Amino acid sequence: PHMIGIPFTVLFLALAFSLLMHPASGDVRGVRRWLRVATGDGLYVLLAVALGALAVINTWDLPTYFGLAVLVWLVREWRSGRLSTGRTRALLGTGIFAVALVVGALLLYWPFFSHYQALASSGIGVSDVKTELGKWLNIWGFLGFLAASFLLVELRGRYTQPAGGDVPVRDPALLRWLRLGMDRFGELGQIITLTPALSRRAGAAIGVSVLLAAAFWLADWHVPAALLLPLVAAFALLWRRSGTNHRAFLVILIFTALLVLIGVEFVYLKDHLQGGEWRRMNTLFKFYIQVWVMLALATAVALPEVWRFIHGRWRMGWRVLWTVVFAYLLVLSLAFLVFGTPARLNDRFPPENGRPPVGTLDGMAYMQAGRYTWNPDPAQSANSWIDLRYDYDAIRWLLDNVSGTPLIAEAPIGYYREGGLRVASFTGFPTFIGFHQEGEQRYGSQTGPRRSLAEEFWRTPDPARARQIIDELGVDYIYVGQLERITTPSEGIAKFDELARQGVIEVVYENDQVVIYRVVQ
Repeated sequence: PHMIGIPFTVLFLALAFSLLMHPASGDVRGVRRWLRVATGDGLYVLLAVALGALAVINTWDLPTYFGLAVLVWLVREWRSGRLSTGRTRALLGTGIFAVALVVGALLLYWPFFSHYQALASSGIGVSDVKTELGKWLNIWGFLGFLAASFLLVELRGRYTQPAGGDVPVRDPALLRWLRLGMDRFGELGQIITLTPALSRRAGAAIGVSVLLAAAFWLADWHVPAALLLPLVAAFALLWRRSGTNHRAFLVILIFTALLVLIGVEFVYLKDHLQGGEWRRMNTLFKFYIQVWVMLALATAVALPEVWRFIHGRWRMGWRVLWTVVFAYLLVLSLAFLVFGTPARLNDRFPPENGRPPVGTLDGMAYMQAGRYTWNPDPAQSANSWIDLRYDYDAIRWLLDNVSGTPLIAEAPIGYYREGGLRVASFTGFPTFIGFHQEGEQRYGSQTGPRRSLAEEFWRTPDPARARQIIDELGVDYIYVGQLERITTPSEGIAKFDELARQGVIEVVYENDQVVIYRVVQ
């Protein structure tokens, strides 16, 4: 769902950008005017449709993109002047928009939400794990550098009014003081003397931010410490009235991304991994995808303007330094394509096995050369090589020689890491149970009994009991491959030879690692 949701998040961001560009009211009178105000010419409805879709596809996206939409509304109210001239009315309108957006999203998808129940999530947990800054930079170094560069350029930029006219617009005094201090850093003492009250406010804001960042650093919260000052800079730029709306939207994207990156350092959503060392995994990778979308869009749009500003206004030494760092990080971010791909291929496709075919649409082709290690006992995993070419040949035989929908018994284990359900996946034939997602998406009372029977079928050494389960579950074929031998006790595998001697089953296919039995009686 996190991958399916990406295009919908891009759609939602496009609608949010339209919201920022959309005028709050028009010259139309009467009912048509109220209809325009209530629906935003249909834009508010589209936002609710997109937000509801995100909630259905990947619920983790709901809070982030809902918050972003409300922030866009607030910034629009501020840039139009309504938030400063009629604060109560503007804030009331923001509240109405927020409530209407989330209620509309829920109502539009009410048939889903009225029957939906989260089986794995159980609330919010406080993280006791602190991300190492070096590892964080491995992921976010390039986009973070571009985002920080854009914020720095925006802090120093002077722009006209949002509509693009020639009349200057006065930004908040604190932002103007900061811009002046950066432009004339050598004259900072004189600036402080001329603006004592404003300088005290600016100094207090900067000092508190630096002290808080230092406190985070000393407490080993290195990632929040590194992100705090860029977050404060982005927050200050949110309330700038000068510049174009598209610049304001880029700041909104970066601010939201930074806020999410800091937030996941302190809290995580509890799910089925709660209690283990992987408890933060889903929180990190799902919210990191949100951040990746926002930073990728923002920095891609901002880069040309950042490049022009730096190479047009910075001194030669700073220009060269920035360009070298940019090129270095760009090369590093692209290096995995060159060096990582062969390493991953060697891991799963050892050279002695040959390379999988290139340029094919056959989803099974990789099995001709692929191999991996897995064992329910981690201490034995390194010695449990599974060569997929034997499964490939056996599955091809099934596809060529078996028709209909026979039930094929294979090891009832997951596919995520173990590689289970490969026969059912590649043939379409039913098996005992879809071990992984089927168990997550249904109550245990619905799947538990059948799973227990499937596990008993493989583990029992008693041929008579195995025959009872064959009859009860309607087994037509039994697939004994490398995975089955790894996960099943030897006496559990031996019973199939006895059943074959009794004439209950017969061997219909065999290679060096796979035996397929057909149920005769």
